[in-house]
Amino acid sequence: MYVNGLVSVPGRKSIRKIADLVVGWRAEQSLQQFVNQSTWKWEPVRRSLAYQVNGMIRPRAWAVQEVVFPKNGDSSVGVARQYAPSAKRVLNCQLGLAVF
Repeated sequence: MYVNGLVSVPGRKSIRKIADLVVGWRAEQSLQQFVNQSTWKWEPVRRSLAYQVNGMIRPRAWAVQEVVFPKNGDSSVGVARQYAPSAKRVLNCQLGLAVF
């Protein structure tokens, strides 16, 4: 349900919005626990998703770009005071790579 929500929910992908639009009832606590506390292996899900997307859009090239998620606190995974090249400054954030 979570991965389906990431793919199908338009706009911001919050746990509440995914629960409302995909599950159809208030399940945000269950989804939050799944994402934060489960020991599920994300690699097979990511591989399957990439395979499905590749079959649907037949890309001729992939572009990789840094993504910066500014954060106020330090409770989220990967949050640190760090240099973000795309922002050209040091800030409290998560850094990721997006593939387009």
